[in-house]
Order: sequence, then structure tokens, then C-alpha cells
Amino acid sequence: MAKNKSKRAAGQQFMSPDKYLKNRARTLKIGKCYYTKSLFDAGEGHVIVSRLHTGGKISYANYLVDMLCLGVKDSFYRLRLEPDEWEETIEYLNDRIGLTECSYEDAHNIVWGAVDFAEEGGIKPHESFGLTQYMLEEDTEDIPLKDFDFGSGGQHLLIVKNQNEAKHYLPRLKAALGNDFRYMVQEKSFYNYDPAYVRAPSFGEQTEYTYEPPKEYIAKPTLHNPWLVEELSKPENAIYLPDSLTDRILALPSEDLREDLEQIILYYMGYTQDGNIPDDYETDENFNGMLATAVTLLGEVGNESSSLDVVLEVLRQSDYFFHYHFGDAARDILVPTLYKLGHNQLDKFFDFMKEAGLTVSAKYWISETISQIIWLAPERRDEVKDWFTKVIQFMTEKLPEVRYFDSDAAGLITCGAINTKITELLPYIKKMYETGCVNPSIAGTYQEVEEAFTREKRHLHDCELDIHKQFRDLKQAFGHNEKE
Repeated sequence: MAKNKSKRAAGQQFMSPDKYLKNRARTLKIGKCYYTKSLFDAGEGHVIVSRLHTGGKISYANYLVDMLCLGVKDSFYRLRLEPDEWEETIEYLNDRIGLTECSYEDAHNIVWGAVDFAEEGGIKPHESFGLTQYMLEEDTEDIPLKDFDFGSGGQHLLIVKNQNEAKHYLPRLKAALGNDFRYMVQEKSFYNYDPAYVRAPSFGEQTEYTYEPPKEYIAKPTLHNPWLVEELSKPENAIYLPDSLTDRILALPSEDLREDLEQIILYYMGYTQDGNIPDDYETDENFNGMLATAVTLLGEVGNESSSLDVVLEVLRQSDYFFHYHFGDAARDILVPTLYKLGHNQLDKFFDFMKEAGLTVSAKYWISETISQIIWLAPERRDEVKDWFTKVIQFMTEKLPEVRYFDSDAAGLITCGAINTKITELLPYIKKMYETGCVNPSIAGTYQEVEEAFTREKRHLHDCELDIHKQFRDLKQAFGHNEKE
């Protein structure tokens, strides 16, 4: 009998640590348990569970627990520490991260509750938990259930260091939860994150450009004034014209000029779609500012129907197209023309905002155009308010889809709203921010937006409506040195 007992003891002595943990740990009496003091405030921290050996030694497991989303992120165990080693370990951890002693029931419910919550979002515990779970009791009804808050506001809140880490978890969360979760990229210390920067699942995703323009708008322009092409294509007239040439062009019969400009824009818009723009377009010898200059001139002689439709078709083109034809001058060219042609066509502008798959810039320029009305025609304040209200409500509904707007577009259009100084828009903007789909680095957090509405200084500059001054401003801002 004694001999057999000796054999069993020898077997236990040489049992591998992993095997001992799986087969023997739950037979040991539970010892002291702890969690980090900041656990509930930060949403992440350590939970420590110890077990007592009959000979006085102590084994324990340490679990890094994310109560907001990921459950057990890491864990490890140590077996058979001497009592003084155990005390030194706890003193060290207390000095380093701060510990609070707790009941085993608290520790059990925190760890297993975090695991269950994470698994609801499709996230499995760290592989080390396959072993360290045996330092815990099985999660059965034998352990009293305690309610702890997991997630943020009932939703999973993923906090990551960068977008690459986010990409590891987002597909799992989306598959399990759809868009019913949030995430944020950690800016500073995890323990000091700003809830205002919490992001929805769609935050950071960009609206995919999906518009498919016609292969050509017109086969060949038939112009009343063919000489316009030669003059507008001269390098020295790129995006800005001298007063004398401007006056000469505007002296032409208005309807003839309007038709010519529309045809020039349509033809060159089709001729220079993405596939026809060279990769080295910044040094392309065939480039000229004809289309951009034609857009500026059309603002003087165009109408609210065909002319506005042509300019809106320009706005439906790709970012690559805009860089080629307008460079950094796009706003200074497009917003004045849009205002002149469309300031009485707010419904048409709203319909444009509801189109899917367009560039961020296009919709931003529309919002900037509408914001000018409040200052150039202040009696139309209610029209502007109603327009922005409808757009913001539409964005609030559609932002998670990232088909009509993305987080950058929401931030930029918020800038346009700030520019109106119409404070009645704030409740709608607040609701939009609550989706978590607004990039706060553009217009600021909601609190900063609220403050911006009360400042006397406006967010962005006005558009210039006098065409002569517009061309002079463009030349001063974007002109190049004349060749000798």
C-alpha cells in the first residue's frame, strides 16, 4: 500500500506542468484573488486567481481581460510558488498596476463573463486560455452569478492600436454583430481614451467611387465660336484669363457662348476620363486648363437647367479627374459656378447628395455652395436651414453603409454647416455624431463643433462671384512663373 502511494506521488512529481494544471488545479483550494483597480474604469486590466497546495505552496493564473470587446487577450500561470515568492509577486504587481483584492466569485464572473461577451462578437479567447481556464472553476450554476457591465452602452467596443490591428477583428465582429458595435484607434494611453473619439464599424472606411460615366458625352463639338478652343487651351490662359480676353469672350452672344462652353466641357470631360489621363499628368504636355476655365465662364452665361446639369456631371467624375483638371483650385472654381447656376435649385443639389458612389470632394463643394447663400442672401436663412437639416438627417441614416458618405465627408459637410452659423442644426449634428461615423479630426468633436457655431469668425472663406477678380485671385494663388 505504501509502495503504491509512493508511486502515485512520484507520478505527480514528474507530471508536466500543463498536464498538472489540467488535471489537478481544480482540486486545490482557492486562495486570494485580485483585479487591477482601473479595470472597470478603463475596461481592461488583470485578474489574478490563486490556488493553495496542502504543503503551503501557491499556484496562480493571471488573465489580461478586455471587458469591452475582446475577452481574455492573454494569460499565463505559475505553479508551486513559495509563500514569500507569492507575496513578492503581489507586491510587485500592486506597485506597478495597482491591485484590489476580491472574492473568487467576482474574479470568476469577470473572466468568464468577458469570454462569453467576446464570443458573442465572434472573438475567441487567447490560445493560452485553453490551459489557464483550469485555474478557474468550471463556469456552472454552482458559482453564484454576478452582473458586471461588459462593452460600452451595451455594445462591443473594440479598441486597437492601429488600423492593421482593427482589420484582424473587424470581419469577425461584423459577421457576428453586423454594425451593432463600435471601435476606436488608440491615440494615447488605453487608460485615458477619449469617448468622443469612439468610432462606429464604418469609421475609417472610404466610400468606393462607383459612378460609371458615359464613354463619351459628345462625339465632336460643333461650336459657334471655334476660336474659343485655341484661346482657352493656351498655357498662359490655364484656369485664369486676362481681363481683355474675358471681356472679349463675354461680349459674344450669350446663348451661343453658353452652348459652346457646355459642348467644350462635355467633350473634354469624355476625352479625359481616367483611362485617358496619363500617370505623369502633372507634366503632361497635352494638359491645358480649358475645362476648368470653361466651367468658370459658364457660371456667367449658363442657365439653371442644362448648364447646371453639365457642371453636376463634372462633379460626378473621379478624384483623379479633379486633380488633372483643377488641382488645388477646385473649390475656387467650382463653388462660385455652382452658386451662380444653382442657388435657386436646392432640390437638385439635395438629389445630388443622395447619389451613391461619388467622391467626398463633390459633396463637400455642394455643401459649401449652400453655405454661401446664408451670407449672400440672408433672407433665405430658412431654406438653407431646411436643406442642411435634410442632408444631415440623410447622412445620419446612411453613414454606416459607407455608400453615400464616409466619415471624412461627414466631417467636411459639418464644416459647411458650421459656416452657416445656424445653431438650430446642432441637435441634428449631435445625432449624426452619435453614430460614431464622423471623423472628428476634420470639424472637431461634437463639443468643438458646438463651440465653433458660436464663434464670430467663420470656418471657411467666401466664394468670389466677380469673374474678373476670380481670375486674378486664381492667378495670384495658383499661377506659375512665365517662361522667359
